[in-house]
Formats: sequence, C-alpha cells, structure tokens
Amino acid sequence: TALQQMLDDSLPWGISAYEKGINLDDLPDGAIDVVLEWLPRKTSPLSQMPMFALGGRFAEIADDATAFSGSRSLRWSGTVVGVTPDRVTWFDAT
Repeated sequence: TALQQMLDDSLPWGISAYEKGINLDDLPDGAIDVVLEWLPRKTSPLSQMPMFALGGRFAEIADDATAFSGSRSLRWSGTVVGVTPDRVTWFDAT
C-alpha cells in the first residue's frame, strides 16, 4: 500500500485521469527513444510516467507465491498517467 500511496498527492480527488501500465522483460533503446520523444509533449503538468526497476526481493519470490500476475523475471514496470485538472464529461457513444 505504501507504493500505491506514493502518488496520492499528485492525483487528488475530483480530477480526471487515465492510467495504463506495462511490465517489461527489458528496456530497449527504442522504447527509451519513444518516451524521450513523447513525454515532453504532454499538455498537462500533472501527467506523469513513473518507471520502476524490478529486482531484488521482487525477483526472489516464486511466481505463484503472491497474487501478482506475471513472471517474477520481469525487470521493469511502468505506467503512463494522463491527468487533467479540468472536468471531463464521458459520453457513452453506443
């Protein structure tokens, strides 16, 4: 829960936000190039992209020992967080 709470102050209640995460076996130069090209283009200063290097104790625990899905051999975990302080109304287009 401490890891989840690290970002609480940057995402206060009432703002509009969307998050999408990915876990990677490695972090190739091409992926870094994409981040370096697109991250400076973000239009909200509240948007962010935290990246976490996985290893240490995370990698020592067996794949089936926790509720975490996926392999413990993963090396990186990242999330793209798009945030706007402006109220956004979501419409159902169906």
